[in-house]
Amino acid sequence: MILASRRLRAEKLQARNKAQMAPEELRKHQEMERLYWQEVLEEQPAEPVLQIQGLGGGRKKQDLQEVVHKPTV
Repeated sequence: MILASRRLRAEKLQARNKAQMAPEELRKHQEMERLYWQEVLEEQPAEPVLQIQGLGGGRKKQDLQEVVHKPTV
């Protein structure tokens, strides 16, 4: 239980520090993290994630057709 609370506190501090970093400093940290994963852990970078459109994003709207009502008697 103590280890979980320590890890949670460390993750909160890390997230707070990351939020306060300048953009160029954040890019530097990301690059160093990528290099660490490649060189030390010998893991290849993951394939880039492809973003796809949602189900309704790519469809064109159909033109509305005029409705003709028959005269009622």
